[in-house]
Amino acid sequence: IALTAGAKAEEVPIPALTDDAVAYIAHNPVRRGEIAIATFKRSVFLSKDQGRTWTEIAKDGTIHE
Repeated sequence: IALTAGAKAEEVPIPALTDDAVAYIAHNPVRRGEIAIATFKRSVFLSKDQGRTWTEIAKDGTIHE
């Protein structure tokens, strides 16, 4: 999340990750509340509400349909 001078960092809750960790974070510049994270084990999670809820859209490199 981009910070302006003097602003405080926001804490964003992430989904529980067992034996995994966040490798990448992306913030949608058009939809401000949308955040995606990818893990080292190739799972991907999407939040449309600034991290309050998460949807797993890929697990271990396989996309959910």
